[in-house]
Amino acid sequence: MKYIIDACSLIGLKDTYRKSVFPDAWTNIENYFKEKKICSCHEVYEEIMRKEGDSVFDLIKKYTDIFIPPYKEIQIKVKELLSKYHGLIRVKNKDSGADPWVIATAIINEVPIITEEKKTGDINYPHIPDICEALKHPYMKLVDLFEKEGFRFINR
Repeated sequence: MKYIIDACSLIGLKDTYRKSVFPDAWTNIENYFKEKKICSCHEVYEEIMRKEGDSVFDLIKKYTDIFIPPYKEIQIKVKELLSKYHGLIRVKNKDSGADPWVIATAIINEVPIITEEKKTGDINYPHIPDICEALKHPYMKLVDLFEKEGFRFINR
C-alpha cells in the first residue's frame, strides 16, 4: 500500500476527471486498486456505497478488498484523534464521519492521504489537511498523485 484515499477524491475522480474525457486516469486508478497501491478505510466504502448507480460506485464495488476494516489499532488511533480534535466529526454532516478513520488508517500504515479537502485553518473544526499539518503527516490532492506517479493524459 502506498496511499489511503478519501471519499472526496473518489468523488473528485468522477466529477473532475470524467471517464469519457480522462479514461487513462480511471485506468491508472483502477490498476492501483488492483495492485492495492491505493487503499482506504471501510467507512469510505460505506460512504461511497450510499451513492449507488454512479461510476465511482461501480468502480468501488469491484475492489472491496482495498477497504481496510477498523482493526483495534486503528480504533485506538481514531479515539486518540477525536480526543484531541473534537470537531473532526461534524454531527450535522453525515459525510464527515470517515475523516478520522482515513487519518488513523494512513497513520497506522505510514502512507500519505489523498484528499480533495481544503484546510479550514480552524483546528476546532478541521478538515483532513488541518490534522495532517498538525501531525506532520503527508497528504496530497488527486492531481498531485497523478504528477507524483507520472500519470500522463494525452489527447489521441
